[in-house]
Amino acid sequence: GMPGLLGGIAAVFVVEGINKGQQLSGIGITFIIAAIAGLIAGMVIKAFGRRMNVYDDTEEFIVE
Repeated sequence: GMPGLLGGIAAVFVVEGINKGQQLSGIGITFIIAAIAGLIAGMVIKAFGRRMNVYDDTEEFIVE
């Protein structure tokens, strides 16, 4: 996400003839959508809880 945001901001200064208002509003909308999606993902992860033990391969694979 950060490279895209930085690229969008850099385009405002580098690209000639770009509509700066639309570019900056697009960057703002992208940031808002990313923040909301991150909050939702965090709530889903929080709802399912955390493992008490460190990840162990034997739970998903047959280890002999």
